Amino acid sequence: MFGWKKFDGKAVGVKVEGDSNVRPTTFVNRPYMQWFGWKTVAVFRVSAEIAKAGYRWGYIPTANGLAIGVPMLSVEVFHDKVFRVRVGREDCTFFAVDADGKEVGLVFVEKTTKKNGFFAETPLR
Repeated sequence: MFGWKKFDGKAVGVKVEGDSNVRPTTFVNRPYMQWFGWKTVAVFRVSAEIAKAGYRWGYIPTANGLAIGVPMLSVEVFHDKVFRVRVGREDCTFFAVDADGKEVGLVFVEKTTKKNGFFAETPLR
């Protein structure tokens, strides 16, 4: 099961700059862009302890360092130490929380492409 819910808690997260090489995201083109247009990914890691306990990751659409959208949180619990997320045109802040909804350490590894062979086995979320 994969889906999203609004996140009402507080999260500082890690800001990732958007990819100016792709079209702006709209309600209409989002599904297409997600699967075919967004070729840039951000790679993150969490500690072994956090991965073992399980975490959810989320995002906050941002612009100029300010939240411009509703924070969203995955409903699925993950246990991967390293994972990738797609990067759209707009800046975005990514975060992770534990079972109690408290933010946990999310470390930015690098911004790269989906085709980067070094991360080929890393889950793409």
